[in-house]
Amino acid sequence: MLRKLLAVAAGIVAAVITVGIVEGIGHALFPPPPGIDISDPEALRRLMASIPAGAKAFVVLAWALGSFLGGWVAAHIASNVKVGAAIMVGMFMLAAGMYTIFSIPHPVWMAGLGLLLPLPMAWLGARVRMQA
Repeated sequence: MLRKLLAVAAGIVAAVITVGIVEGIGHALFPPPPGIDISDPEALRRLMASIPAGAKAFVVLAWALGSFLGGWVAAHIASNVKVGAAIMVGMFMLAAGMYTIFSIPHPVWMAGLGLLLPLPMAWLGARVRMQA
């Protein structure tokens, strides 16, 4: 049981780090306008309405890759419940995505992918790890 908890925790850490790195790359390629205060929800709403589709695609890519890698890490560490540990990471990523989607208005396509991708990507990460 302790190993499963550690696997899930490590998977969540890997997922969050992956999201941060991929979103950072997206911000480098599509920098936000100067002077934007990302701690201000209203500024984030205005920003989301004005950023290019490529910047939005990087966010979705970050969510998907974070879920995949988090699921892979959880499956790698878990001893006998590899897919279950990965799915728990996917559930965390789903909850985080829902929080983000409901906190900051997102286009429908982003919200849809943000709700649809975390669980299957975490599962896929586990399956890839189990095949190795």
